[in-house]
Amino acid sequence: MSCQKQMISIEPPKYGDRTEVFYVSNYRCPVCNGIGAFMSDLHAGKPDICDHCDGTGKVKAKVTIEWTPDRD
Repeated sequence: MSCQKQMISIEPPKYGDRTEVFYVSNYRCPVCNGIGAFMSDLHAGKPDICDHCDGTGKVKAKVTIEWTPDRD
């Protein structure tokens, strides 16, 4: 089975803020497998919305990097 992977290369900024925020998006939801809902009652035909992706079928990561002095 194939899967999507992304690599983030980080290095401290020369200028600007000491905190960086990245959004890594377009991942299929691992809980509902990208469907966005579950069929809990097949007779009613009413799906339960996935709480993990809120029914979108996709999730994204918010990666926050805070640079601080390295004092050993």
